[in-house]
Amino acid sequence: MFADAMSGAFAFGYGFAGFGAELAGTADGVRRNFWSLCRTPFFKMLGDHPAYFLDRHYHHSDYLVNVYGYPEHRDFYARIAPGRPAAVPPVAPIDPLDAKEIDFDAKTRGKVYFLKNGNDPEALRAKWRERLGELVARTLLELSEALTPSSEFDVTCVDIERIATRHVAERLYFDLSTDVRLLALYVAQLDDYVRRVKSTLIARAVLDLPVEVHGELWSHVDFEGRRAKLVSSGDYFVSRELLRGALAIIDMSPNSALGLHERFVRAASRHTLCITNDTPAIAPVHSNATAATFRFSADSIRDRVAWALEHPEAAVALGASVGEAFGARHSTDDLTNFFDGVTQHFHVVARGNPFIQDFFVWPPVGTADAAAA
Repeated sequence: MFADAMSGAFAFGYGFAGFGAELAGTADGVRRNFWSLCRTPFFKMLGDHPAYFLDRHYHHSDYLVNVYGYPEHRDFYARIAPGRPAAVPPVAPIDPLDAKEIDFDAKTRGKVYFLKNGNDPEALRAKWRERLGELVARTLLELSEALTPSSEFDVTCVDIERIATRHVAERLYFDLSTDVRLLALYVAQLDDYVRRVKSTLIARAVLDLPVEVHGELWSHVDFEGRRAKLVSSGDYFVSRELLRGALAIIDMSPNSALGLHERFVRAASRHTLCITNDTPAIAPVHSNATAATFRFSADSIRDRVAWALEHPEAAVALGASVGEAFGARHSTDDLTNFFDGVTQHFHVVARGNPFIQDFFVWPPVGTADAAAA
């Protein structure tokens, strides 16, 4: 691979969670980042908020590009590492099926699934008390109360960062934005807490409906004697077939208002209705997509799921219509063009000054390989 890369045999590299970004090689007796050595862009596919694994988001080379699934995650990184390459690619179908391959009549007799691992929000709060200093734990506990999702307050990661920064400044006279380590601590803890609250709220809201919850870490929700069924499973390939035959799936965005969650995209790619929380990202997909959205209250969640169960033909028809609109709007070609376009720009950087004008000196000295060592 090293020889091929050095000879220009491939256009770019990529790695999920950034694995591969830290590869190194030696040239002229000096050990340097591999992607800088071969002047080839490497795309770090980063699926979650930077606060969780912050070190994996920093660059070891000017030929690395952070690729995020949500604009809010990219924007957070841009604030903590200004001027470093980062992007949000266009939405593209995932495991798409042609409508002709789907038995829509059978789907009206299908099940409603909530494909989600759980986690106990109170267990997280207990860990704060056990493992953090008293004042830090108390501040997080106060913020967790202020950030409880509701029908009026969806709570996004932007809300979390804004409210945490303001609260700490008012209470402790310290600006979290001046120390990325502490900012990441607060954002990650509270982002995880809010997700746990939301998923628990959804699971408890549908306990008396014939829904299957597929996932792990649900011991804090009692399914005993309830209509909802817990299935311990997290197999991606099993879920592909579940999506194909489902009446609908239930989902929640990962505290993002601006991006489509992976499970919403997978459902639309398989012409299956996704019942999810209402965000600004949903409406552009389909004129009636918000008919299947909820606010974060038990009644709102239960009402949307009950509607699908009581009107299966309408639910399947809406899912098929959303899928058709999604397929017309989004294509894997868009993703191909993204990688091709970014790669071509980095190849311009790799070749150095194009000498377009004699008064244009580019790239600036010290940036092309500043992080290469």
